[in-house]
Formats: sequence, structure tokens, C-alpha cells
Amino acid sequence: MRKVRVQVAVVAVVFLTFLEANAQITLLAVGSLTGSSADLSGLNNTLENGVSASLLGGLGSGLAWEFGNTFLAVPDRGPNIRLSSDGRFVYVSDEYGPYVYEFMRSTGQSIRTFTLPENLFVANLRPVGNDEIAANTSGRVANKGMEGLAITPDGKTLVGILQNALTQDAAQGGAAANLLRIITIDVATGRATH
Repeated sequence: MRKVRVQVAVVAVVFLTFLEANAQITLLAVGSLTGSSADLSGLNNTLENGVSASLLGGLGSGLAWEFGNTFLAVPDRGPNIRLSSDGRFVYVSDEYGPYVYEFMRSTGQSIRTFTLPENLFVANLRPVGNDEIAANTSGRVANKGMEGLAITPDGKTLVGILQNALTQDAAQGGAAANLLRIITIDVATGRATH
């Protein structure tokens, strides 16, 4: 049985690095997962790579520190998870929309889906990435949507970043082809800007 060791360090987000030149990285916790642990999804199918869809261990960016040695995690299959500053709500981003959802932490109830700018979305969804890319001239590139999600220290703003230039940006060439869009969401109003 293989053990996966998880070490989590808060890098105090890039913003804090600029504020304090001598900022230190703080190790919050150390944990371990066996290579055979299952999540609570109830999924019983097999993924493309032959492993169970409920395998716990591919946490990557889908990990949020709650407090002490407690973390919230989703598999690193695209979504990211962040916790509200009061611990009552969970925010999850999904790269395939891209979408950002809000859930009640205590019950798992879906509260809302934030409305993101229309230029991020594709008009013609397809189950195969290359087919989707060929069918669209604008929006996020297949499997390269909102790959990062953060929440500001005051808990008032979600910050998402797309993994790749939008299709319409890449088509312009030059510097636009390397443009990564950052989206901010006011948690209180739900208003998104970029």
C-alpha cells in the first residue's frame, strides 16, 4: 500500500509578498493518505487511467485550509475549493464552464452559481476536447478554464484565473495569445469583473 504524504504551506499569496519583503512561508500541517483511500462521492466507475473515480489522493489545487489541522479537499480533476472567512460557505470552481459555485458547508446545499462574463464561455460544448476547440471561435479552450481560485484574506472577493488564453485572444496572436484572464467576484453581490 503506497502512502502519499501531503505537506501544505501557505505561501501567503503573491499579494502579501509585495507587502512584506521578509514574508515567511508557514507550514500549517502535515498529513498522509494511503493510496487506497476513497472519497465520499459514491462514484463507482473507473477513470480513463484505470483508477477508481472515488480514489482520494489527487488533491493538488483542490485543497483549502480550514483551521488547525483541518482541510477541505476535492480531487484535482479540475475543481478548486475555497472556504469563506466565517467557515459557513464553500466555493468551488470548475474549469469546464468555467463556473464558480457557492455551497452551504454544513449541508452541502447549493446556494448559487456566480454569473461570469459571457466571453469566457464557448457556444458549442462537445464531449471531446479537439471537437470542442474546432467548433468554437471564442470562449475558454477545452479543459483549460478556471484552473485557479483564491479568496482574499478579508473573505470579500474570490479571484479566479483561467489556465489558458481565451480562443479569441489566442486568435489575435502576439501578446494576446499569452493573456491569462483573472476574474474577481464580489462575494456579497455576486458581481464578477475581469
